[in-house]
Amino acid sequence: MTTPLLKVENLRIALAGDGVTYDAVENVSFEIGRGEAFGLVGESGCGKSITALSVMGLLRRPLSLAGGRIILDGKEIQNVSAAEMRRLRGKRIAMIFQ
Repeated sequence: MTTPLLKVENLRIALAGDGVTYDAVENVSFEIGRGEAFGLVGESGCGKSITALSVMGLLRRPLSLAGGRIILDGKEIQNVSAAEMRRLRGKRIAMIFQ
């Protein structure tokens, strides 16, 4: 069995507001193999865009990655530096915005 190109495990995204933190996305998991096309679909407001933004390392306050793992080609990337994410974006990982 081959290693997935992208693997997202138990992703959790938090939304901070009014001194309280809310779970905006809970326990999202998926894998994308090499050469596969992948579409993320769901109802309006279900977390598709912020899930994709978290994979790209583009979440901004009041949103934050609160848990889970994002693994690109066998390497965890959810905690890499901003400089490393800039090197990955466009060359190794990309998304098509709405």
